[in-house]
Amino acid sequence: MNDPNAAHGQMQRPQTNWIGAIINCMVFSLENFLHTDFGERYIAAKPVLAVIIMALFPALFSHCDPGPMYLFLLFFILIRIAGRLERVINRWRGRRPAHSLYTGRPILMRFIPFVGEVWIKRLEPLLVMPVGLFLAAGNPPLGIYVIISAFLLLLCTMSQADTIRHQSLDMNDQLIEQELAQEQFEKIRRY
Repeated sequence: MNDPNAAHGQMQRPQTNWIGAIINCMVFSLENFLHTDFGERYIAAKPVLAVIIMALFPALFSHCDPGPMYLFLLFFILIRIAGRLERVINRWRGRRPAHSLYTGRPILMRFIPFVGEVWIKRLEPLLVMPVGLFLAAGNPPLGIYVIISAFLLLLCTMSQADTIRHQSLDMNDQLIEQELAQEQFEKIRRY
């Protein structure tokens, strides 16, 4: 494969500017609740920026109670700490780590393993958006944050799937070209 970021059908989303970084961190803040076993390089500094974004997001809604958003932030931090401890324990036990750019194993796979990881990752944002709508009725900052993050996760998942499809098509094209070159080579060798 030509892309060094390829990771068993999962790729780290590119992070080329501040807008991209913000998008990736909002997506990661949601993935944090949906996935486990992230790749070490996939996480990188995302939790730090995600905490800043979540801490500042309620300021956009000065008339609303920021408490639920800060509770969401607290759970995010606790899950990140648990994830870090899990990684240390797994390393201590000698368990082979996931690909360093892996976007995480969906928790839903425990409940519906027959669907497959790719389809579950496509389904997750669609399941989270109604939850965000429900939350928005009670607390707009948290609900809107969850809806925006779910929408961005949907876009990133679709983009990722498209990138992987193009990589697969490129590999198929290379295989066809190599087969044609081999046929030409064999014709030359016969003469």
